[in-house]
Amino acid sequence: MKRRDFLRLGAGAATSVYAGSVGLLSWTPRAYAATIAVSLTARKGDITQIDGVAVYVFGFSNTSV
Repeated sequence: MKRRDFLRLGAGAATSVYAGSVGLLSWTPRAYAATIAVSLTARKGDITQIDGVAVYVFGFSNTSV
């Protein structure tokens, strides 16, 4: 197989794969995410690990307690 034939075949295969995937994507139903309002509070502190070492941690929670 000559290089020119190989490139032509490869380009044709890539084009058909692309066209096929675009067609499949157009058939799939669209999903839309819901909007959720969340109020987060920054938290910091120490957590004692299983070996007894205290480790500083920072995170978020959805309550201000």
